[in-house]
Amino acid sequence: MKTNKKSLISALLLGLSSSLLSCGKTQAPSPSSTEHPEPAETGNHIYKDAETPFYLLQEGKSDYQILMPENPSQNLIYARDELVSLFEEATGYALGVQSDPTISFDENAQYISLGDTHFFATSGLSVDREGLGRDGSRIITKGKSIFIVGGEDIGTLYGVYDFLKREFGFEPYYPDYYALDKGVRELKLLDYDYTDIPDIAFRSRIELTNPSTSDHDDQMFAYRARTLDSTGSQFLPIHATDETNSPVNSVHNSFYYFPKEKYLVGEGENYHPKFYSDQGTQLCYTAHGDKEERQKMIQIAAEKIELELTHYPAEKYPDYSYAPLGINDAAVQCSCPACSEVYAAHFGSHASTILLFLKEVGKQVNEWMAKPENAEYKRDLTYSFLAYSDVLKPPFEQREDGSFDYDPALIPEEGVKVAPYVCSSNARTFVSLYDPANDENRQYLAAWGNFYPGSWLWSYGTFFADFFCFYDMYNYYEDLYRFAKEYHYTLQFAQVHSDQRGSDTGFHAMANYVIRKKAWDSSLSVNELISEYLDAMYLEAAPEMKELFLRDRIWFAESATANSWGDGIGYASPTGREEYWSEGFLNAQFTLLDAAYEKIKVHEQDPVLFQKLKRHIDMEWLFPAMIVISSWNSFLNDDELAAMKKKFKEVCLDLGIANIREYVSINSFLEVL
Repeated sequence: MKTNKKSLISALLLGLSSSLLSCGKTQAPSPSSTEHPEPAETGNHIYKDAETPFYLLQEGKSDYQILMPENPSQNLIYARDELVSLFEEATGYALGVQSDPTISFDENAQYISLGDTHFFATSGLSVDREGLGRDGSRIITKGKSIFIVGGEDIGTLYGVYDFLKREFGFEPYYPDYYALDKGVRELKLLDYDYTDIPDIAFRSRIELTNPSTSDHDDQMFAYRARTLDSTGSQFLPIHATDETNSPVNSVHNSFYYFPKEKYLVGEGENYHPKFYSDQGTQLCYTAHGDKEERQKMIQIAAEKIELELTHYPAEKYPDYSYAPLGINDAAVQCSCPACSEVYAAHFGSHASTILLFLKEVGKQVNEWMAKPENAEYKRDLTYSFLAYSDVLKPPFEQREDGSFDYDPALIPEEGVKVAPYVCSSNARTFVSLYDPANDENRQYLAAWGNFYPGSWLWSYGTFFADFFCFYDMYNYYEDLYRFAKEYHYTLQFAQVHSDQRGSDTGFHAMANYVIRKKAWDSSLSVNELISEYLDAMYLEAAPEMKELFLRDRIWFAESATANSWGDGIGYASPTGREEYWSEGFLNAQFTLLDAAYEKIKVHEQDPVLFQKLKRHIDMEWLFPAMIVISSWNSFLNDDELAAMKKKFKEVCLDLGIANIREYVSINSFLEVL
């Protein structure tokens, strides 16, 4: 479907809130403000509180202490330390800390109790830990004490952040930058009744949430951003060889199970060419119709998983709950007659042969784990595969009444759990999820999620060959996480600049913020998040940066239409293409950036704040600078170009920019500037 240029740009503009389009002067938040709007209550996120006659803080002092259980976990220690340090930064008062082996509940006691204290156990309160899951939390006031309790201890830490948000407006935007009221002298004790549970249970680290320095705020940013997960944190490691010091691959690892150098080049009992697809680039999960060879494949795959289970006993590695067998990247599935026959019987889905294969592998591994001698390796294991590329189409169809048309043979044996890691590889992530171009992809995602509740979701949203270029993924991610929640997905991995370290230009640091906030609470508005981020990160310069962002979006919409961008646009490199840019675009970019630098000069008397604001603007200066350096040299004279290259290198080094494109270091580029 060809989209009309005018309608695409109009849709983009209509999607922007009036607050984002406003160019009025933005006021920096008052350092002593303690009034924060109550967040809306939605499903997993219920925030109720009311003032009591009592005080948590009065005249800059507090009678409250933090109460900790004996032998706290590392996550509870983080919760304690974050509460102490951020409370003191906001108020100037350091809360005391007390251990709690025997302290029983008292209506008049004044504690902030963290986690499973004896004080909590004797309070008469309880929480639904199963409902909270790992990361959810409750904040409850009883008597004069506040209880912050998570489903697990990491949830208690997230509950501390909710408490700090309510009391002091705490909000992390960037590793070096968070909102927090200062100079607070008085706080009424609130009667809390908070429940906060993430909409997507597991949220993967991306870009800035991977620390690149030893700085405390950098190290804690992933905790504050509530994104600590990764595929690897739950996937049983699959090694290239039988040795644990060999490489690990959790995604494209089918040849780790069946190395070609062993089974395709081998001789005698080790020679199994039927293990491989017609093209030799994937496995053939039917073994070309040879039942004996297929059974041998099942045995080898099961024994590989069993070996890895012995390397990682359940008690020591409890988080490894998925055994992944993933297809290779950028290669089609087998087209042999046996595979083609199975595909045809399952709505043309190439996932059918993999599902039937994994069902048998899981049955064998489960039988192995059930043996008494293997008790230490037994765990609740899910057998995972990658629903990606030509495996994205499900081998079943959902009827209008919600029921499924499927082959019962796909249902695993009792006790065998199989689940897909669904990768929306054919989605156009620069338009809405509900754009007609995404109809097929969206139907596939819905079907997988409904058939296998608890599936994982992999999404995209960038130019992988051009980490410096702006990419407009905001309309897509407006809806993606509401959709993911509705269709029962439990893990999200947004592959944007997942291997970038340090800073991230082209407003990708903001994209990081939007993605993590939406994954936690999918009801949040992308436009409101964008406006909040820009106001916080740039203070007086926010109007100029909002206009800069808007111009980037207009450029993207015009370019997408003029160049008929489609599914493969993620591997374009626009900054290196002169025809994508104009003198007017570049003039507007640098004019707005110069005005932004000028606006923040009001903070020169505060060198720490001024430097942070300058670096935030520097981060976005890199995008148009890269265009000039890469493809528009004629925009400047020789001396100006030399000065720009010098600044470009300095800014990249200062901000810790690691990569120029996916998996490609920026170092060689900087060396020739």
